Amino acid sequence: MVAVNNSNKLLTTPMTRKTLKPMNWFQSSDNGRLYLAWAWNEDPSKTIKVWLDAVCFDPRYGTMHAIFSEDEHTKVNVVYDTNVSINFFPVQIP
Repeated sequence: MVAVNNSNKLLTTPMTRKTLKPMNWFQSSDNGRLYLAWAWNEDPSKTIKVWLDAVCFDPRYGTMHAIFSEDEHTKVNVVYDTNVSINFFPVQIP
């Protein structure tokens, strides 16, 4: 799976389009999940006007889609590529 090496776990970067770019790795809490920002979306007609689509790498459940609303008060930890390690495990198909 995906793991973070030597992460300081400090959530200091605001969850905004200006600070979190697509293809950035980040953590939003200390739950072991690592996210890859995919694309910022905007739709004025929706309740949540601006949101981030991301890929979540969860050590227990695997990979899944994640959505975050843009909020300067929500802090994340940006993880640099050099601190991410990816381990592939063989999948056995029945």
